[in-house]
Amino acid sequence: MTVDKKYESKRKAADVFGRVIVFISALLLIIITVSLFLFVTSKGLSTFIKDGISIKEFLFSRRCSILCRKACRENKAM
Repeated sequence: MTVDKKYESKRKAADVFGRVIVFISALLLIIITVSLFLFVTSKGLSTFIKDGISIKEFLFSRRCSILCRKACRENKAM
């Protein structure tokens, strides 16, 4: 019976160790994903904030699409 108790003790310790490793890995993955999302979002929004352009205007206005087409034509003419 001593062998069974030793085996059970080692098995439980290995199980707890495995669960801790999985939890830490999952937590690290979540933190990295959120950090990347915030980084990309901040860089993307800084373009609009720096230039004073409304995101709503950029997405839903014809004015921006007309300006973009005009800028493309000017670049092709060069």
